[in-house]
Amino acid sequence: MKTYFTIILVALVSTGTYLWLRPNQTNQCAQSLFDTFVQEQPLEMTITTDFSTLLADRNIKEAQAATVAWTLADGSAGQWQADIALRGKTRRQYCSFPPLKLSFDSEQLQDAGLKGYSNLKLVTQCTDNEQLLLKEYLAYRMLNSLTDKSFRVQIARVTYQDREGDMAPVTQYAIILENTQEMAQRLEGRMLEDEQPASKQIDAEQYRLLTVFQYMIGNTDWNLADQHNIKMVQLEGKSAPTPVPYDFDYAGLVNAPYAKPHPQMPIDHVTQRFFQWRGKDCESLRHTIAIFKAKKAELLQLCHTIQGLSESSRRQVAGYLNEFYQIIENDESLALMLRSRQVAS
Repeated sequence: MKTYFTIILVALVSTGTYLWLRPNQTNQCAQSLFDTFVQEQPLEMTITTDFSTLLADRNIKEAQAATVAWTLADGSAGQWQADIALRGKTRRQYCSFPPLKLSFDSEQLQDAGLKGYSNLKLVTQCTDNEQLLLKEYLAYRMLNSLTDKSFRVQIARVTYQDREGDMAPVTQYAIILENTQEMAQRLEGRMLEDEQPASKQIDAEQYRLLTVFQYMIGNTDWNLADQHNIKMVQLEGKSAPTPVPYDFDYAGLVNAPYAKPHPQMPIDHVTQRFFQWRGKDCESLRHTIAIFKAKKAELLQLCHTIQGLSESSRRQVAGYLNEFYQIIENDESLALMLRSRQVAS
């Protein structure tokens, strides 16, 4: 049974910001700002800034001041000042509402008893179809079920409030991603920012899980060589770094209207699966396949528990997952999957 603690308000008079905190926090065992957002229900959040200016030029790199306010399911609320900026590549240009980055003051976070992870990424709702964003959220949640070596995520209902009143308020779903450094340190590791290890030099167990997961959701938009949509984490006590994937909007599970396979891929549509595995030890891969078989019921159940997914979306994603299980549960189909792989470029 989940226990809720009494919420107290910590005022930061000098900065004009405030934040609800749980008592008895110390810097040593403090939560992060992301930790305070985590709940099963969508987080209610309002971001207020000069959105008409922010969205006017998709190439602008400068950040601007914003107010971020939220309310948790237990009724507690908070507010913080932040800098907000556009981010992303394809979605930054294509989406009606591009992805965002929120930057908080790390010293103020620490003064308030929180860990100093100051940056949070928001995966915004790219089109008017909220189902696409919710299906990408489902992909993150499925990866969380398979391994803790993944980004934690929190779904939110975000109201974008234009400070000048030049743009009508917009309320949409968004995914809040765990801070990258926080993810690495949660796993007792460190980020490898500039190093580019070859596939033979990364953790074999996690590599196998990564490739089967990407095949399951029908995602080929990743690359180890240049760490495209992959973060490398060097875990303490491990000789080989661990790959952690993110960005699943090009997955066949999501089937976004702008998603297309790379021209070098031997598929015509993102809903077609292609196995990007360069390993040779098929027996060890069968152990990984067994993990997915054991998780079948849990992963399928997620399709029916994600709030906001429509019935048609639930049927679509469950059907897509069942196609994957039909492949790995049939010896001939599994053998064909293994034979059809190519070296991941």
